[in-house]
Amino acid sequence: MANVHISLNPQMALYLENLLAGGSYTSKSEVINEALREMEKRDLTYQTRLAVLRKELQIGLDQIEKGDLEDVTLQQMLDRVKVKKV
Repeated sequence: MANVHISLNPQMALYLENLLAGGSYTSKSEVINEALREMEKRDLTYQTRLAVLRKELQIGLDQIEKGDLEDVTLQQMLDRVKVKKV
């Protein structure tokens, strides 16, 4: 395992010490590794959502180019989005 030296601001250093004192973690390395895993998950989720958004955008642009448009109000569009989320 690689050794890495980091500097923390006082607030983060205190938070780290509190996590260790609370017993949830046994070492500073464990805390940092967990934080990095969570950041990695967040980044992957963001990238996945971005890819889906780009795909949906391209579908819309293709429909516009073909003239396949539908006249809807903003409220109708928002209602459709709400239905998809549920």
